[in-house]
This record gives sequence, C-alpha cells and structure tokens, in this order.
Amino acid sequence: MKELSKFEAEVLETFVGRGYPDQGLLALGMMMGRRLLPTGPICGGGLVVFAGRDGFEAEDSNMILITGHVLLTPEHRERMIALGAGHSVRSRGEAGCLAHHCHVDVVPRQARDGSDYECLVFVEEWESVDAVRAHFAVPASRAFVAEMRRLSPEPPVMRIYAAEDITAKLMGSA
Repeated sequence: MKELSKFEAEVLETFVGRGYPDQGLLALGMMMGRRLLPTGPICGGGLVVFAGRDGFEAEDSNMILITGHVLLTPEHRERMIALGAGHSVRSRGEAGCLAHHCHVDVVPRQARDGSDYECLVFVEEWESVDAVRAHFAVPASRAFVAEMRRLSPEPPVMRIYAAEDITAKLMGSA
C-alpha cells in the first residue's frame, strides 16, 4: 500500500470534489502506472491509501485515446474556446502527443440543471501511458483544467482508453 503524494492527492480531490471519484482513480492509476483500488474512504481532507493492481503498464497499448468535453456557458463561451484552442496547440508540442483536437459541438447537451449548453469537445491521441502521465503533470495542463472547471456549470468529463488503430484491418488494406 502507498500513501499518496501531495500532487496525487490534489488530482484525486479535483475529481472527487466534483463528483467523479472513478475518473480520479483512473487518472491516478495512469500517473502511477497501475490500476488502483481504494482501501479507505474517498472523502474528507486527508490523504487516501490505495493498493495497486499490476497490469497497466506503458507497453499494454500502442496508443492512448482521450476524449472529453466541458459545457460552454454563453457568458464564458469565447474565453473557454480560446482556452481550449490554446491548450490543444500547447499539447501538440509535447513529447508523445500524436494529435490533440478541440471542437465545438453545437448540438445542445442538457446539463443537470435542465439547461441546454454547447460543448467544447477534446479528442487526443498519445503514443504511451508515460506521455499521458507527463501531460497531466504539466502545470499549464493543470491550470487549464482548473480554469475550465471554474467557468463551466458542471465538471469537465474525461475518458481515457487504451487503443489500437485497426483502420487497415477494418478497411482491408495492408
């Protein structure tokens, strides 16, 4: 078992504080190189203790695919789009970033409060788990997520996948 570092605890609190403990565990697992299992309560101000499970190492996949979205509020729409575009441009320059796209989804998405919002959508491709860990550790990435969280009526949503490009297999070309 391992006690979380201050940074790891901050990452977990970011997700847990916004109601997404599973995504917090996934993000921590990516950084620590293993799947995580909570062994204590995921709440409060203290550090949480975790037991690791082997099996999620960098060699597990040739590519990591990340999708995410954040709700755009009319009063912050232009600022959020500029932040998203800047984040994508900066991220494209990071080692291991194969693609980093930022799009506006103009089909309204209903928020928990019943209001409809456009979304800023992110699609990212990374060459390895280590590249994603490094991306998550960049101070500008952390500041970007914090600012988006502040401007949006709901927390950003992120999904991280171990992916294999099967285009050639599916399309029948070599």
